[in-house]
Amino acid sequence: MSDKEEKTPKPISPNRRIFKLADIIEVYAMSRSSIYRAMEHDGFPKPFKLTGRSIGWSRESVETWFANRPSGVAPCADNDQYQTQEYLTSRPGSQGDAA
Repeated sequence: MSDKEEKTPKPISPNRRIFKLADIIEVYAMSRSSIYRAMEHDGFPKPFKLTGRSIGWSRESVETWFANRPSGVAPCADNDQYQTQEYLTSRPGSQGDAA
C-alpha cells in the first residue's frame, strides 16, 4: 500500500465496552472540541481514567447519549459548533445581546 492510499478504519468490536476519544471521533464523526463542548453543555458522558495518561468512556453511556440526545443539538458541518438556541444567543453580537 502506498502512502497516498487511504487507510480504512478498523471496525470497532461490538464486544468492546470502552470507547477511547479516537473511537468516538471515528464512529460519530465529532471533533474533539465538539465532544468536550457537549460534555460541558449538553450532558455528554464524562470520561474516566484508564491509566495515568489515558481516559475512556463507557460505550453504553455514549450510545445512550446519542440515542437520546437533546433535540436540536447537532454539530454544524461548516464550523463544528453546536447550534442550540442557548449557544446562538450567548455569542457576542447575537440577537439576544443587549448591546
